[in-house]
Amino acid sequence: MSRLDMSLQTRCLTTLCEPWVVGAQLIHHRTGRVLAGRQTDADANAERRRIGLAQLKVLPLRLRAKAMVCLARRGGVDDEVLRELCATGLPLGEIDLRECADITDDGCRSLACTADRIRSIDLQLAQQERVGITCDGLSTLLSRTKWLHTLKLNRCVLVDDRLCHHIVDSLRNLRLLSLCGCHRVSDDGVEALASIPTLFSLALSSTAVTDRGCLAIAEGRCARVLTELQLSKTEITDVGVIPLITNCLRLKNLLLDGVRGVTPECRERLKPPTNGRGYVSWTVY
Repeated sequence: MSRLDMSLQTRCLTTLCEPWVVGAQLIHHRTGRVLAGRQTDADANAERRRIGLAQLKVLPLRLRAKAMVCLARRGGVDDEVLRELCATGLPLGEIDLRECADITDDGCRSLACTADRIRSIDLQLAQQERVGITCDGLSTLLSRTKWLHTLKLNRCVLVDDRLCHHIVDSLRNLRLLSLCGCHRVSDDGVEALASIPTLFSLALSSTAVTDRGCLAIAEGRCARVLTELQLSKTEITDVGVIPLITNCLRLKNLLLDGVRGVTPECRERLKPPTNGRGYVSWTVY
């Protein structure tokens, strides 16, 4: 990136993310220039966003994409930013919005305009549940991401089995899927996911999966390639675990923390010296 390009990007991000509000005035943090007259803090922040977005929109596509990545790392991306920046398409290979809590279905629909190159989407939140995104918005987005191989939706609590069926219909190259904390995902959705032949990592901790879902995984097309499976804090028992360790021959990482239904006899079969498992974790009650 040239010095001029870096200067343009830095100026836009500074205006959008790091203004100073001094005496109800919006002051540029480096030059001291007044960007907006005397206003309330809310009005000053709105003016800051308007100026920053206007500057970002005139950047070349490549710089606009880099700017959005930087904004996302700072938690500065919301539906408005996505709508303004994605309208003309962005060359994005990865979408990481872990720090951005204000994304809703509208933001997902905006991302769909630039989704044809996306390989990885991360919408999980580290410290809270995401309540603005539903199956409707995600279905619109995923229907345009035919090359997607990684999808992380941890704690997207409004996601349910409908999305699992849509994933099977839309994503033919999916390798990693994380649905931890999606309490509405049940055996019906897991039975659909088990038919994905490329899925080598599946995270279902704190979902409504039971032994029926485990049996579907053990008998599904994914059993031949599955290497990592997370089932912590679920209601499964030995009935579901034993078929998994019997049929999923490539399974190396199996997480069962907080699973009360697994007996000591089953845990004996999970010990690495006897079955070659790389890492097995469970909680003893």
